Amino acid sequence: MIDLPMDSSGVATLSDRWRSVTRHLLAGVGYDLGQIVFPYLEKYTDLERRKILETVSTYLDTGSLADSGRMLQVHRNTLLNRLNAFEKYTRLDVQRPYDAAAVIIALEWQGDGL
Repeated sequence: MIDLPMDSSGVATLSDRWRSVTRHLLAGVGYDLGQIVFPYLEKYTDLERRKILETVSTYLDTGSLADSGRMLQVHRNTLLNRLNAFEKYTRLDVQRPYDAAAVIIALEWQGDGL
């Protein structure tokens, strides 16, 4: 129980809480996953950064390029360009599971960075 975040309440499974538990444990050792994402996106304007982070977040939620494109109402190429821009500057490919997990936690840590 000591490893559960302070905002925990009620019954939850690990699949429900893995992001917040991981974030909490990393914070306990002084590690901020947000530092692997946000400093590298500073070259973008606020609008560009918001669009890229929204695209990444939506893709991570759906796991599908087609579904993400529909939800964001953008062409597939636009979606891919934004994901490629994210990868170019962060060196994290959200289509790789390990990178995706780190980015999910980093985005949650920063309130989706939006």
